[in-house]
Amino acid sequence: MDELKEGLGKRENAETLMRLFMAADTDKSGQIDYTEFIAATLDAEIFMRIDHLRTAFDMLDIDKSGKLDIYEICQLLGE
Repeated sequence: MDELKEGLGKRENAETLMRLFMAADTDKSGQIDYTEFIAATLDAEIFMRIDHLRTAFDMLDIDKSGKLDIYEICQLLGE
C-alpha cells in the first residue's frame, strides 16, 4: 500500500483510490490478492461469472504474480 500511495501522489482522486484499495485488502497484508480482488469487484446486484473476473484480474496482473503491485496499478491508470 505504501508503494501505491507513493505512485498515486497528489492526484485528484488519490485519497478515494487509496480508501478503495485499503478496503479491498481485507487481510491487511498490504497487497491485493486474487480473492480480495474478486470480493472487491463483486456487486450485490450484478453477478459476474468467475471466469470473467479471473480474465480481468489476469489482464491486470502483468507479471503473473497473483497480486497487483504499484507498477500494474500505474499501468491501469495510464501512468
